[in-house]
Amino acid sequence: MQVKQIRITVMVIASIVLLSRLFPQFFFVVLGHPAAYLSGWWLGVPSAVTGDGVLLMDRVLSITVTPQCSGADFLALLCGIMVPFLVQPARRRYGWLAAPVAVAITIAANSCRIIMGWYSGVWARQALSQTYWPGVHLATGIVVFLTVLVAVHGCLLLLDRRVCT
Repeated sequence: MQVKQIRITVMVIASIVLLSRLFPQFFFVVLGHPAAYLSGWWLGVPSAVTGDGVLLMDRVLSITVTPQCSGADFLALLCGIMVPFLVQPARRRYGWLAAPVAVAITIAANSCRIIMGWYSGVWARQALSQTYWPGVHLATGIVVFLTVLVAVHGCLLLLDRRVCT
């Protein structure tokens, strides 16, 4: 990777992280709300906006999707993977797709994380002591987000072959 690509990538990641810290509610409305509602629909549970976030209510396990669950950091990492691909001259014509695709992937990945977090939370409450519940929650998020990042990187490598040949 060239120095220019590295600079652009770092600037994009830093900008998204900084903006997400300055305007967490904006990122929650844009990324977190759709993910929470999509997850509630998939799980078949009602959702309600509360002072803390979006509550997914179920008799087995109710969870609250908060602004910290918005996926803004994942969006920054995702853009960090996409930017080096898009700054190449042969690929610049696809640059306009970057933001909407990154937001859509982030919402989909975050929905998967919330859904898998719900299932792993139900399992953890039946199989593990309460001490381990936060670790299961964190591990579930890492596995889901890392899987999506690797898949996106693989897709970009395949697209890179098609565009450059």
